[in-house]
Amino acid sequence: MVSAETYHYSIGARLYLFKTVDYVVVDGLSGIKNVKNGTKVNGYSPLTKSPGVVNTQYLQNQIDTLAKMETDQTYNHRRETAESVIDRLGSLTRKKGQDISFNDDTFKQNVSRYLPYDAKEIAAKRDQLGKLNDGKARQIVLHDLGMQASGFYYDSISGYDKVVNVNLLPYLSMNFLRQLNTTDRSTEAAVCIVSNDSIYAAFDIGSAETLISEGDVKALKKSYFGDDTNQKSEEYYKFLSERADMIYQYPEVTLHKNGKEYKAYLVDIVQDGSARIGVVVIKDYLEDFASENVFNGNVDIDNYRVYRIPRTAVYERGDKSYIHVIEKDFFDREQEIHIKKTDGNDVLLEPGDNPDLPAGTPYRLFV
Repeated sequence: MVSAETYHYSIGARLYLFKTVDYVVVDGLSGIKNVKNGTKVNGYSPLTKSPGVVNTQYLQNQIDTLAKMETDQTYNHRRETAESVIDRLGSLTRKKGQDISFNDDTFKQNVSRYLPYDAKEIAAKRDQLGKLNDGKARQIVLHDLGMQASGFYYDSISGYDKVVNVNLLPYLSMNFLRQLNTTDRSTEAAVCIVSNDSIYAAFDIGSAETLISEGDVKALKKSYFGDDTNQKSEEYYKFLSERADMIYQYPEVTLHKNGKEYKAYLVDIVQDGSARIGVVVIKDYLEDFASENVFNGNVDIDNYRVYRIPRTAVYERGDKSYIHVIEKDFFDREQEIHIKKTDGNDVLLEPGDNPDLPAGTPYRLFV
């Protein structure tokens, strides 16, 4: 009998994570840390057993980065700045420690943290860091350090997370994904907080594949911006970050990682020549992704209701396909069918394309 089921078509994919990461370098952190890695903390959680000193060279590098952004008016040249970071991604993520003298590489390593800032926000952040740069021991608390309000705590940060974050999402390309494969993911000591709001993942769909509800995503993007292309990506991702409630309007996609399934939301298709990049937002079980940078998994790119029928029940005549349906009096009736795709020794039919073939209809097999 014709049986209905949900068909999942998955592709293997290399997924690159884009997180909101905040960090400070604290001298002697290993001796005073108070919280286990992966713990969710808030703005007022004491993160160390005793006061610590925020590394003054780290602070000076951040202050110098912001000062250069102010002088160069980086907020008027965001794309060029982001692309200059992406072009040097491999070497920037391999830089360890704090540069004694500020240089262009130091700037590029730091600037993506502050890329969306306007002139007023740059000045305010520079002033805030300047007040911390006194070399005095202080309580290591997110609020007191001017860090993001909550997230998952780690006592180290990778070279990847120092440079790669959600601020670079508007500048996705296949070259960018290739550069991400060259990044250093080893770590160094720091108070690192990964946002517990959402994590983005980008992956190469492949030019021949069609992602589930791809048209719905483009329609949503166009309804907000009048443009479903890459042209307004900066405004688009700013919109998504400010209106997190809108994420739930987007189509669901299932990710498979280490034998577990995770629900995500498809929010963008980036066209780069004939290649296409999918972008999803993960909102649940973020603790399973907070310490990751890049991983191999599977993505359900197609997911729909189908009828599954053995190939041995189907025959062709001309360019049409048929099965023999068994009537109540056990006589056969020829029924034309419309095949969506083959799957091993079976064919899959979409119910909407076969309205005269309801679930439960008996058919004859040919051996």
